[in-house]
Amino acid sequence: MAPLIGGRGQIMTTADGKHTISFKGLGDVVGAIVIDGKVNEMPPGFIRDSWAVSADGKRLAYMVKKEGNKWAAVIDGVEGKSYDAYEPIVSQKPVFSSDGKRVAYFAEVDSGNSTQGHNEQFIVLDGKEGKHYGNVWPFVMFSPDSKHVLYVASTQSVKPGTGEMLSLVIDGVEEKAYMGNGYVTPQQDFTFSPDGQKLAYYVWDGKQSRMVVVNGVEGKSYDAINGPLVFSPDSKHLAYFARRNGKLFIVVDGVEGKEFDDAQRADDAPALYFSPDSNRIAYRAKQGDKYCAVIDGVDGKLYDQVSQAIYFSPDSKHISYSAKNGDKNLNILDGVETKGYYSSGQPAFSPDGKHFAYWARPSIDYTNYLVVVDGVEGKEYKSPAADPVFSPDGKHLVFVALGDTPYDEVIVADDVEYHTQLLRVMDPRLGIYFKPLQFESPTRFSYEAMKPNQQFVKVTVDILDASQ
Repeated sequence: MAPLIGGRGQIMTTADGKHTISFKGLGDVVGAIVIDGKVNEMPPGFIRDSWAVSADGKRLAYMVKKEGNKWAAVIDGVEGKSYDAYEPIVSQKPVFSSDGKRVAYFAEVDSGNSTQGHNEQFIVLDGKEGKHYGNVWPFVMFSPDSKHVLYVASTQSVKPGTGEMLSLVIDGVEEKAYMGNGYVTPQQDFTFSPDGQKLAYYVWDGKQSRMVVVNGVEGKSYDAINGPLVFSPDSKHLAYFARRNGKLFIVVDGVEGKEFDDAQRADDAPALYFSPDSNRIAYRAKQGDKYCAVIDGVDGKLYDQVSQAIYFSPDSKHISYSAKNGDKNLNILDGVETKGYYSSGQPAFSPDGKHFAYWARPSIDYTNYLVVVDGVEGKEYKSPAADPVFSPDGKHLVFVALGDTPYDEVIVADDVEYHTQLLRVMDPRLGIYFKPLQFESPTRFSYEAMKPNQQFVKVTVDILDASQ
């Protein structure tokens, strides 16, 4: 998981939403990176897009150009060893582990006998060089528990023009080598289980077939593997889509499901979801020119369209998705059709699963939105600013909407409005992303927002008893 959310914007936040990153400079020249108000001056030769911040906001790493076509990594303000420049590697920023305690980056040294333009490549992990290879793919990944690190390297020589043998290297140990084609690594879609104990990926064996490998054990071969490899929340199950003879089907723990028609466009592509308790699975399937949601192996009603996103309630007992027949939009809750909208957001379920709320756009215009609670429409607002959230006891519902002006935000708690002079609407041009509303107690919640001067603030709201 990347520790930083956001792109090349002026203001960003870490993935947990607790830390802010901004820049000081003029145009494309970055003079300093500011983390939670602390100014980190950038030295001469700073490579603009090479920086990374750990998830806890405490560590900063970046690359600097050196004399003689060399570069060096600067970790926590300490400049490391200089290495030979190789543009695809230099462009890869350092990678922090999820806990922020480990950091890795790619490097290269000139062995003096290269005819390829680059020589010995390797990763530097926690300041120590790994084994040198003729080719290391510009990719490194830590496990969710930060204990394991992996990358792909060329480990065996083959006849020129036939490709190269590439191995996954986990904690310095080389896995079985597979044939690559010189442009794409044969190992794809590396996925760790949530507990970090299992690693799954699929490989190409050079014969136009794919198979999934889990902890080094190869599965059955298929014409293709479609979409991501998905572990259940408890890490006990693995599911993915495979293709054979033009048909798609789900494979769960090695067991194949019913075949359905192959996707022809990206928006036709299947997507699968485990329930929070890991006991249920749902996905969208195509049958001819129709679609259905398949829940626990049972096909639902066919529609002209079915949303890729399918949502389980926190207790795993309820499921929701949207669908369309002709011009009629529908929301489906536990198989029951309800009124649909031109678009609707991710639903929020109360902890006990008894209540259900979501943002909806009732007309073709993008100027009016409302929150629907248990099928009842609320007041219209200009735009959503935060998705609805139920309190831990399920007694309160809160959300944030945009008023008539950019800095007129409306906090709505149990239908009571509170106006603020803040901004929370996402703006990808600035790289601004906010975490969801969070309850700190059954009657207190907080959220992030920004003042007109682009200062981030935490807003805490207490919900008062209506009788007081």
